[in-house]
Amino acid sequence: MKRSVFSNASLVLLASSLLFAGCHKNNTPGGNGNPTLNVMYPTQLIYSESGNNNYPFTWTYEYDADNNLVKYGKEGFTLRQISSPGVTATTWNGNTATTFGYTFRYYDNPNGAISFYSGLPPTEVNVDVFVKNLETGVVNSDHYNTFQFTNYSNGFLQSELAFGRNYNYNYDEDENLKEIDYVENGHPYSRIRVVSHDDNPSPFVAIKGYRYASYPQVYVPEICAAFLHNNPIHVVVEDLDPDTNQWKLYEEDDFTYTYNEEGYPTTIQLTITYHTATITHFTKTFNYTYRH
Repeated sequence: MKRSVFSNASLVLLASSLLFAGCHKNNTPGGNGNPTLNVMYPTQLIYSESGNNNYPFTWTYEYDADNNLVKYGKEGFTLRQISSPGVTATTWNGNTATTFGYTFRYYDNPNGAISFYSGLPPTEVNVDVFVKNLETGVVNSDHYNTFQFTNYSNGFLQSELAFGRNYNYNYDEDENLKEIDYVENGHPYSRIRVVSHDDNPSPFVAIKGYRYASYPQVYVPEICAAFLHNNPIHVVVEDLDPDTNQWKLYEEDDFTYTYNEEGYPTTIQLTITYHTATITHFTKTFNYTYRH
């Protein structure tokens, strides 16, 4: 099951660009940017998946002189470019390049757009889509939608309104994400719960505005990377059974780590268990390289 602010049709376009993108109170609300004593920034991710011959693949991360993330991914496959307040996510598929453009805004800003490095959490994001034919150069564009945010007083995301549904965010005493509740017409229908996490820094903890740079987060690893400054250990996805009105386990995500001397994870092994008619398991591995 995929948890996303986007419709199923759009997930076809978004999935490859969003699969593996991975907070503490800071002056960039909701965006990580929470440096530890020995700050490190990821420069490379090598991703592999058991039983899938399309992997491994390698992503790179690039920064400006102020250590702001400006680009990550792989040219010709999937690539994100960040220039606050705008983010573009491009995916190549045959003769087509599809780009989603995200522009973050603040309701009290007369010019509309707002830098997510400014200290003010955005209250909405405008989404446009551009589809380019690589043979003819013709680009077709359309406005996709505008999604609304509400934020806590500390700047953390409180809720998101998307396609008539509310996604409500709650945090624990360590200011890590604790739970997301998915609600439609006032009725919850699904939730993600972070049951446990470690005390070590996330690969993306020092990157200002990372929650916005990686928006929207679709899968559990992405959500955790954007909303926890520590690393998840056990996460569950549950659906509300309409017949019994009881929560039913759908997915479990279990993470194990190898850390470097600074405490950052260099290898993350993720085991995903789906609790459907047939219980299935998948293993994914993330290998990170860093710089100071």
